[in-house]
Amino acid sequence: RTAEAAVAALEEQLKAAADARARSELEGAQLRADHEAILAAAVSEAVEAARAEAESAAAEAEAAAETRQAAAVHEAVAEAVEAAMSEAVEVARIESATVAQAEMIGCHEDQAAAVAAA
Repeated sequence: RTAEAAVAALEEQLKAAADARARSELEGAQLRADHEAILAAAVSEAVEAARAEAESAAAEAEAAAETRQAAAVHEAVAEAVEAAMSEAVEVARIESATVAQAEMIGCHEDQAAAVAAA
């Protein structure tokens, strides 16, 4: 009878530990997701600023009388757009990793539930 009580107590401890770990991992994933959202917002602002700069540069190029000056402005616009696209690709990669982490946490929660049910 004491062995049964000890086993039951141990099962409760394991369940509590698994629940605590799952909560901790979920909180960590939420913090990472929040951080990624902040990064995504910053990248979005940078893309918007680059777009605005590109539009401004394009307007200056159209107003320029010399073809060489217009070509240099267009090259700067292309570089700004390329940099913005690279940042957008990085944000997409980070968001994909965040989703994968959230799915992994879901698996941990399922395992914790299975351990608790066992």
